[in-house]
Amino acid sequence: MKRFLYLNSTVVVVSLILSACNAPVGSDVTAGDATELPATVTETAVVEASPTLVSIDLAGPPMEIGSKYPYVDGTILVAVPGGTFIMGYQGEDNPV
Repeated sequence: MKRFLYLNSTVVVVSLILSACNAPVGSDVTAGDATELPATVTETAVVEASPTLVSIDLAGPPMEIGSKYPYVDGTILVAVPGGTFIMGYQGEDNPV
């Protein structure tokens, strides 16, 4: 059973490597193909429509004191007034 597994794995790996190399398969050129004229390729003008710009409000709602704003990670931001403020207790681990 192990021999079959190793053989099967080897065949799969070799076929993946060969398909990744994109080796030429072979050409089917005959004498009749050499005398034929290649078809002419006509280029057509492709007009691409210019995309319209859409404005996006990245600022979110106006933040006023006490307003709440849901953030992308699921938390809620609460607006506080600007300036300095003390957070926590004034113990040994949090000096002023």
